[in-house]
Amino acid sequence: METSINLKDIFDMEQWESLQDALAHETKMAIVMVNYKGEPVTKHSECHEFCKQVRKDEKLKSYCQRCDAIGGFEAMRNKGPFVYRCYFSIVDIAIPIVVNKRYVGAVMAGQVRILPEEQEEVEEILHPSNQRLIDSKKEELEEHYSKLPFLSRGRIRVIANMLHYLCNYLCAESAKKQEAMVIQKAAFSNQGAMAIQQSVFSNQLAYAEEDVDAGWIIDAEVSEAGAGKDEISSYMGSGYDSYHEIIKKVFHYIFMHKEERPSLKDMADHCHVSVGYLSHLFSKEVGENYSVFIQRLKIDWAKAMLETTDVGIAEISEKLGFGDTGYFIKVFKKHVGATPLVYKNYSRIK
Repeated sequence: METSINLKDIFDMEQWESLQDALAHETKMAIVMVNYKGEPVTKHSECHEFCKQVRKDEKLKSYCQRCDAIGGFEAMRNKGPFVYRCYFSIVDIAIPIVVNKRYVGAVMAGQVRILPEEQEEVEEILHPSNQRLIDSKKEELEEHYSKLPFLSRGRIRVIANMLHYLCNYLCAESAKKQEAMVIQKAAFSNQGAMAIQQSVFSNQLAYAEEDVDAGWIIDAEVSEAGAGKDEISSYMGSGYDSYHEIIKKVFHYIFMHKEERPSLKDMADHCHVSVGYLSHLFSKEVGENYSVFIQRLKIDWAKAMLETTDVGIAEISEKLGFGDTGYFIKVFKKHVGATPLVYKNYSRIK
């Protein structure tokens, strides 16, 4: 699996945190930078006491990080700032950080409340099942909660746009510096011209204003022009094009690597998202959870091979990533109601 870009290679973290502190103080918003999994990579400037206490609870902290991850990806999908309410109805803003058309993280700002008459205009993105724990914690921290500042929707939008333009500028400046360094090094090498040419085409950041309309991807492999699209579309039906780009990337990998049995974590790493986010998104988009889908898909492929080829059962098991033939037979029988051999003989009679 491909490793993610390190945000520390893009931002001077010491300078950014100084700027982050100043922005948080002036806007009355808490600000933190997170990676693509929603995990903080900077300190949390002006973090309000209510949220500090909430994040001390490991369960609630995981909900907070899930909100950060979902918010960041919604910002990436919307190609700009995304304003939302967390599971405590606190307003946050996600500003996506995209490098070489790959989403690598986000600047998160917020920990404010919106005016009551405007609350329904801002989406609440997470609804944990453990509502009793949430209500109990809110009641316990009511004094701290009441101190969270109120901002109008208009003011929140102004701050969101300011942070968005700032991120655009810093990413573009980072790109220029990286190119300058490559060009300087290339000037002293025997392959200088080639290195300069490669730099110009490979080190551009996707935050340039003129590139926004081209659309962002999470990885170059997502391209629908890649091999296998027809097969995927045929299996998934006419609605394939409407799937989220992350789900298309999951489909692409699975169909192009039939011999593997990638876990949900493998796919989350491959798509540069958290396991929780991918699990939620996959179930929402596909209508069933990931493990059920991939098990059914593998069995459908096995049935097709049994019906149309003379490939042996052990070889089918290996080609579809089951490994142990006995395990393959057991799973097949559970789904189909007959062993692979019985199914093969019956399909040939038909």
